[in-house]
Amino acid sequence: YGLLLEGDQSQIVALPVLSPELNTINRTAQFQLQPDGSLKGTVTEKRYGDISENHRRLYVMGDAKEQSDFLDNTLGKDFTTFTVSGFVVQNAASLSKDLTTSYSLSADHFAKAMGPLLMVRPRVLGSDGLETDRKARRVPINLRETMQVTDDFSIELPPGYAVDETPDPVKVDLGFAAYQSSVEVNGDTLHYTRTYTVRKVTLPSDQYGDLQK
Repeated sequence: YGLLLEGDQSQIVALPVLSPELNTINRTAQFQLQPDGSLKGTVTEKRYGDISENHRRLYVMGDAKEQSDFLDNTLGKDFTTFTVSGFVVQNAASLSKDLTTSYSLSADHFAKAMGPLLMVRPRVLGSDGLETDRKARRVPINLRETMQVTDDFSIELPPGYAVDETPDPVKVDLGFAAYQSSVEVNGDTLHYTRTYTVRKVTLPSDQYGDLQK
């Protein structure tokens, strides 16, 4: 809601909720898995809309250390040890264009050895979602903004390895939000896709169980 200031005609007005497709993150990556469990590849992330605001400010106004620390903190959510090189930013100040970042990534000990098997997480990076707990909820839930996040990752397997098992596909649509992900095997390559969509900015407290789901 917004406050329209117009003397004695001032009033609270409901602002329109924008389509998720106007507030987006799109991540694509191509990786190669090594026999020792390490992972190497390239990552490209594109952001558009309000969800890019903080990142644009960082890359326009922040210094090199602030930018490096931010990337390290972000990737630290998904990797224990990693190195980044060739980091490039495009369109940071162009609000009508995608904010695009790309870099090369190397992560040691990504896959876990289990006897003769390597356990691999197809969702290589990108931790999205809201933190929840199991307490009773009494006030409305703030989802902050509508948005849509898509991931498209490929992982090339080491020579001599074959896929033993993949996670089942997931598809959940609760109206206010939707989530789906799947893993396919194309020859010697794992292909992971995910789409996470938020369509509302607030939820009544009695839908907290749906949010946890």
